[in-house]
Amino acid sequence: REAVIKTAIHLGLEAMTAFDGFILDDNLELREVTAEFLLLYGFKARQLSSLSEGQRLLSDLTHLRFAVCDLRLPDGYAIDFVCKVCERFPLAKVVAVSGYCDVADVDRIQQRGAIYINKPVDFDVLKDALAGP
Repeated sequence: REAVIKTAIHLGLEAMTAFDGFILDDNLELREVTAEFLLLYGFKARQLSSLSEGQRLLSDLTHLRFAVCDLRLPDGYAIDFVCKVCERFPLAKVVAVSGYCDVADVDRIQQRGAIYINKPVDFDVLKDALAGP
């Protein structure tokens, strides 16, 4: 009986912490506000603050509905990471955000299927990008 209770508790906690996408941004306040906004529309996000965290998560993921990634992070430029996310999860909605991105990089990520949005991010544009076809 004790094992059954422990399993039920574990499954309950796992369900409470389950996510269907992630937000990768080193700006804590922006990341939290974005996560709260997206949750209102059914997008439950895990929050990541560095490229290395994103790379670790990507290696463990088995499914992904969406990703929102800042491109300029303290530990690296996330263009290659965004491309890997698109390749690994071609049905996921992947949005790259940045205030500083050149045309060649925007073209590169868009060719892989990602959507590019300039910072500061308009949350309605982000919501529409994730909810769209």
